[in-house]
Amino acid sequence: MISLSLISTTAQTCNNYTFRSNKVYILCNDLPYLNAFLHWNYHPANGTVDIAYRYAGLDSSAWVAWAINLKGRGMKGAQALVALHRSSGVPYAYTSSVDSYDCSLAESGLSFQVPSMAAEYVGNEMIIFATLVLPGNQTRLNQVWQEGPVTGGTPQSHSTSGANMKSMATVDFVSGQTSSGNEGGSDQRKKNVSGSLSQ
Repeated sequence: MISLSLISTTAQTCNNYTFRSNKVYILCNDLPYLNAFLHWNYHPANGTVDIAYRYAGLDSSAWVAWAINLKGRGMKGAQALVALHRSSGVPYAYTSSVDSYDCSLAESGLSFQVPSMAAEYVGNEMIIFATLVLPGNQTRLNQVWQEGPVTGGTPQSHSTSGANMKSMATVDFVSGQTSSGNEGGSDQRKKNVSGSLSQ
């Protein structure tokens, strides 16, 4: 039997993805760089958003991050959700406030609340699940996403060329649209789910 999660890491879009734990996300985007995808549900009544950030085709010795930046574009000043494998091999998610370009993505609090967060690694794909309390209930924000190597349990610098330097855009949690300096995909679709950082 071939796992759906293994199939989903190749030639996939966010619209055809099936989560393993019956999670349902109303909106999603195929992010334009780095094999990354963002799924979410926005809750206007309390100003929160439930997100699932997926990175496909990832080696187990790498880290991934998705962040929003309230101060500008890029990683400096970004408020990041990070996932990597512990030395035990268990995926681990944590938050990190990126204060400089030399940041090692050390675990720290963010400028807004993250009531829940978890990581899952299946079929060479890392997924970060989280609930964010949007600051001031802002719904259109700068986002940035990255990946890089891990050495001795510590994230190392990501590549400073190619797609890693382009992986930033805006996201609108209400309309579902993303925009960046380059053309990228934007998809919206209700999911019926069942079964099996730049310059």
